[in-house]
Amino acid sequence: MRILIVSRRFYPFLGGIEFQLWRAARELVVRGHQVTVLTGRFADTLPVEDSEGVHIIRLPDPPVRGLRSLLFLAALTRQMIRLRKFYDVVLTTQINETSTAAIKLAHTLNKPVACYPSSIGPLGNLAWTRGKILGPLYRKTLEKVDMIIGQ
Repeated sequence: MRILIVSRRFYPFLGGIEFQLWRAARELVVRGHQVTVLTGRFADTLPVEDSEGVHIIRLPDPPVRGLRSLLFLAALTRQMIRLRKFYDVVLTTQINETSTAAIKLAHTLNKPVACYPSSIGPLGNLAWTRGKILGPLYRKTLEKVDMIIGQ
């Protein structure tokens, strides 16, 4: 299977979910899947890299106050459309603006989506769906997800 992982941060930026995604991507490759990652580009990282069989494409994530997310999401949208013939399923994480955009775009492109939230407990990502402001947006987005992967 050809899997597209979408995460704002990824290897070598190794926080908790980033480490879990890096480990999952490598394991998917070992099991015979083709894995491509779309992520933000931070200092001292290459724009495109293959590491342990994982193809990593780092998108511009300029430190422009007030426009940073918008510019990153525009680049993400362009790449997801450009690569649409090269992936079968989208895997995203962290219930945030990046995953929301990826889920909505994947749905538009008729691609199934799996979501791997960093935490599903009472203080985790899925708890955000109960919020008064962003909760309705996150709930509507999660309705488009085909599978939620728990940890």
